Amino acid sequence: MKIATKEEFLELVIEYSAIGTDAFTEEMTDKQREAIVCAHRDFAHAEEKYGDKESDDYCEEAKTAAVGWLKDFNDSSESFYMHVDTGSVDTYENWVSTIDEDELTKGQTREEKMNDYIRDNTFVEVVKGASGWIDADKAVTVNGEIYNIDDIAIYMDNDIREKLHAELAPCEPQKFVDRYAEEHKEKFGETFAIN
Repeated sequence: MKIATKEEFLELVIEYSAIGTDAFTEEMTDKQREAIVCAHRDFAHAEEKYGDKESDDYCEEAKTAAVGWLKDFNDSSESFYMHVDTGSVDTYENWVSTIDEDELTKGQTREEKMNDYIRDNTFVEVVKGASGWIDADKAVTVNGEIYNIDDIAIYMDNDIREKLHAELAPCEPQKFVDRYAEEHKEKFGETFAIN
């Protein structure tokens, strides 16, 4: 089952809000069900935070959450990896199939060899972002688009960024960006955007 638009996904989440797990259909995967539940949680959190569903702040946060969870709802379980030396990107399964027998030690499987390559950083997991493939460990979502956290630092207010770095580091990049967006909105009265 695939849902093409954010609006259709929101309808599913609203239906889940009203009737719970009866909104699930047999063809939905566990991952899709989880995406609906998580989106519902995020929307409820935003409503509690901003007081009502009509506020611009609620709408902006709900929209961002919807885009992120719709992606999770639609995505397959395939992971993509980039060969660090060549910059080539392919699925984990396809990379495994390219490993030659002479690369394997006695009794080693191709999957085990691929995992060795990942551990020694010959390959890094990547996600498709606004400007191309991004190291998954550095990927963050801002207004429904995926960016490398290193690339968006220049768009941040220095004082807020340094304050949060002192308060939060070390932390997950997405947590840092989410907190930054809240502080940015509070200080400037506008949504943090990458322009």
